[in-house]
Amino acid sequence: MHWSRFGLDYTDQRVDLQSLFARPAPVVLEIGFGNGAQLLHAAVNEPARNFIGIEVHRPGVGRLMNDLAEANVDNIRISNHDAQNRSMKCVSIFRIRGRRSVITSDA
Repeated sequence: MHWSRFGLDYTDQRVDLQSLFARPAPVVLEIGFGNGAQLLHAAVNEPARNFIGIEVHRPGVGRLMNDLAEANVDNIRISNHDAQNRSMKCVSIFRIRGRRSVITSDA
């Protein structure tokens, strides 16, 4: 239902982050966001950043999409896949920063 708004299909190609979000801003990548509560909180409280969340558990993805729609948050895109074998491709477009699961890019 909300996939067309928030969903990010996996691809082996680099993603143009500015086009993805239709604005230049730092991007935070969260791998394994669970039910998405922390990711939603971050997006609501840090509107100057864009967020990408990757989660393999479909119920968590669905819950977060519903919560994002209810909160009318547009600075998040969600990918529903196992990042374990693909994380190095994800990291190649970001620079590592701070916490284990948070990787950011410059705007």
